[in-house]
Amino acid sequence: MEKAAIKKTNYTRTLVDFICRTRYEDIPPATIHQTKRVILDTLACAYAGSLSNMGKSSAGMVRGLSGEKGEATIIGHDFKSSCVWAAFANAEMANSMDADETMINYCHTAASVMYAALSMAERAGATGKDLITAMAMGYEIAGRIGESIPRETRVVGTPPNLTLESVRTKDFAYHVFACLAAAAKIINLGNDKLANAFGIAGVNAPINATSAMKDYTGVLPMMKYSCAGIHPVIGIMAALLAEQGVTGGTEILDGEHGFYDLMGVPRLYPEALTENMGKKWWIDESAFKFYPSCRISHPAIDAVYSIMKKNNLKPEEVKTVDYGLNPRVAGHFDVLKLEESLDAMSIQFCWPLALAMAAYDIEPGPDWHAEENLKDPRILEFAKKVNRYPDPKALEVVYKEVGNEPKSVRRIVTTITITTQDGRDFTEYREFAKGDPWDPATVATDEDLNRKFRAFSKKVLSAGQIEKIIEAAYKLDEFDNVRSFTGMLADKG
Repeated sequence: MEKAAIKKTNYTRTLVDFICRTRYEDIPPATIHQTKRVILDTLACAYAGSLSNMGKSSAGMVRGLSGEKGEATIIGHDFKSSCVWAAFANAEMANSMDADETMINYCHTAASVMYAALSMAERAGATGKDLITAMAMGYEIAGRIGESIPRETRVVGTPPNLTLESVRTKDFAYHVFACLAAAAKIINLGNDKLANAFGIAGVNAPINATSAMKDYTGVLPMMKYSCAGIHPVIGIMAALLAEQGVTGGTEILDGEHGFYDLMGVPRLYPEALTENMGKKWWIDESAFKFYPSCRISHPAIDAVYSIMKKNNLKPEEVKTVDYGLNPRVAGHFDVLKLEESLDAMSIQFCWPLALAMAAYDIEPGPDWHAEENLKDPRILEFAKKVNRYPDPKALEVVYKEVGNEPKSVRRIVTTITITTQDGRDFTEYREFAKGDPWDPATVATDEDLNRKFRAFSKKVLSAGQIEKIIEAAYKLDEFDNVRSFTGMLADKG
């Protein structure tokens, strides 16, 4: 794809001004409520992730760096650390099971942003309103910069003659700016210092590494793509360094040698950086995940649950599961060999295993990653019945939504056909998954999220503590000091 002309602009200053001037009172009530929901959901993911190998390793590293006193809570653990390392550990735990929300099916945003906001808020003794504002603002910056970058493929041609063309992979490196925005709101960093902090964060952003997953041939490593914890580390440090007077380039999003060039990504959609600023809030488009598996698999999981329940099927009655999906992702993870993928990392992307968990009605959450379920021969046997194939009709749906532009696509076209041993066929077609905000039938209710929190945290917290945290999350704007809220998170009583 031809690189778009990048000229001298003022996008950095425009975003900086928006961050600095926006207050809690400027955020619509519905967006405030949605932000509380995202906070509760991201806590659920961290509690569950505290049980994972990646979560334990991240917390273990941070424990080794912590002194006798800490300023920020480590979710699911009995110690605190600095705001920087608490954010690192919590973000890693929240992302470790791949159950954290997604931004239009291409990235996880909340894990990094929320724990930058929460650890800084606890450090500062900020109010609940401050935390909500920081979280909403951080997510907003992630949405705007993320949408200014093309996605990894585009549809070429016109129906019915459609093919796919690769584009430079969109990655998570820009989340350093989102985490910076959240941290900056907590400490009220002024315009000039925040502009400098943008420069500090930008030149220290991690490389684009998601495409490395395509070369994995066996069991996925624990560092599956991008380190969710490094984004708040860089964002917080940029804010604190700028607060101390350290300078950075104040035009990092502008000109020919700015962030986009540094990441090797042509900026094709700069209008996304400023369009409807203050009117549209990207956190309203958070898609909640109810299964600890890649978002692309969720419509298929929904369909398997539905078919099995509606028709009162038992897993042993199933002969085959035909799984039609977008040619972009069909076969994408087929390199993961089932027999070698029976671990908590690989199930996130070895989708036949996730469908097997659904078929056996194992509760989504930590139990999907539990060794006794992953090693259950019935799970492997069912997973071997899943046949994935590219559905060319999916490209027509993508074309209808975004045309030939490599933009984010909200629909995940999926067809599931279950054939039983006695020859019966049951088929369901999906474009959205449970938790998607774009279809009334899939919007997550508060009670849906409450149930997820209970399921994801019950191995860590008592039943009474779970209900206290749920209630407190929805009343977060009533807290005069966030430490009263984080105190609940550490208390297991």
